[in-house]
Formats: sequence, structure tokens, C-alpha cells
Amino acid sequence: MEFPCVRYLYILEMVRKSGVAMKMSCAQKKRARGITLIEVILATAMIAIAALGTLSYEYHGVKQMQIAKAHSAAVRVGYFLLEDWKANGGNSLYATNSFGVASPDDLGMGFSYIGGRTYKVTVDSIPMRIRLSRPLLNTTLIPLTATVQWRRDFTDGAILPDSPSIVLNAHARIDQAGG
Repeated sequence: MEFPCVRYLYILEMVRKSGVAMKMSCAQKKRARGITLIEVILATAMIAIAALGTLSYEYHGVKQMQIAKAHSAAVRVGYFLLEDWKANGGNSLYATNSFGVASPDDLGMGFSYIGGRTYKVTVDSIPMRIRLSRPLLNTTLIPLTATVQWRRDFTDGAILPDSPSIVLNAHARIDQAGG
């Protein structure tokens, strides 16, 4: 019994000794060559460009998620303070941290008074500044405003002129809760 591999090698040896050249067509030669270095470089460059595009997309997605998180936290904090202020009747001393008057400091949630009707708090690892204001009116319905600001780089420090902010408004009855 003869193995097919041995027989194939025998035939190739006979062709070589007889001097008969095996002729290949141009298409067969082209297929037999494989891929060129240029093709490998082009394929590598295309894969690298696609990978960079994916990384850039992921970076911008994470950045937008951080911005959305900051906006959401700012709205929650602002409305929380406005609701507490309304519950205190819109008292004009609420935002000034005056002795004997309810203020955000009394909530025990990390608010600290930094002056000028402005409080500092960190929410979801985002340091924020909240400025509370109201006009001095002698009307029953008083407009209350909370302006929440944070730095674009999400670090603690002075608020810059280009820092994002959200302005929230509510109204309180002056006769509500002894305001």
C-alpha cells in the first residue's frame, strides 16, 4: 500500500528530472503571490483610523454623560433649596445664614455658607455654588430664585465667567410658615 503523499512527491521528482516546465497562467501567478506590503500597510492604517474614531466617540460620550449628570444634580439641589425656602415662607433672612432663622446650613446635608447669600455643596462629586435671591417686596406672593453654578472641569474653586449655571424660580406666600 502506497501513501498518496509519497506518490505525489514521486511525480514531482519525475517532472523535475525530465525538464518539463510547469506553466502557470498570469492569474494563477497573481493568486500564488499572496498579499503585498502596501496592502498590509493600508489595512493596518484603516483599522487604526477606525479605532481612533471609536475612542474619540467614547471620550465624547463620557464627557456628555458628566455634563448631563451635573445638570441633573444642579436641578435637584436648586429645587430642593427652593422648596425648603418656600416651606419657611420665603423668609428674606433664609439665604443669609442669620442666627435664629432657618437656612440651608440647618439641613445637615453639607451646605456651607460662603457669604453674599451663596452656599457651597458637593453633589455626586461635583462642587457647586448656589446663590439664593429674592426681591424685598411687600406682596403676598414673593418670587424666589436659586442660581446653581459649577466649573466646567468639575473641580472645586472659584466660579469662572464661562462656568455653566442653571437658574430656577419659585414663588412663596409671605404668610406661609410665618415668612
